[in-house]
Amino acid sequence: QVFGGSAGAAAPFAITSFAAAPDASAVTLTWNSRPGKSYAVDRGSDLADWAEVDDNIASGGASTSTTLEGPGGLPDEYYRVRELP
Repeated sequence: QVFGGSAGAAAPFAITSFAAAPDASAVTLTWNSRPGKSYAVDRGSDLADWAEVDDNIASGGASTSTTLEGPGGLPDEYYRVRELP
């Protein structure tokens, strides 16, 4: 899915920033978003099995961020963001 960016430029729906606390106690995700939409974040230890972490994140406009409790030092942790219908 492609979202319109600033000045009419197209930007793909994607996580644009990821920051983890040094002790992995929290992670902050930022993605390009659309006003009026809601999003869900999923976490997984591989790219096949996902667990929903939060499913009620309101859009912040053209960009949305959320901070989540971190994985607590697991070796591999993956995140994905979904736009909800």
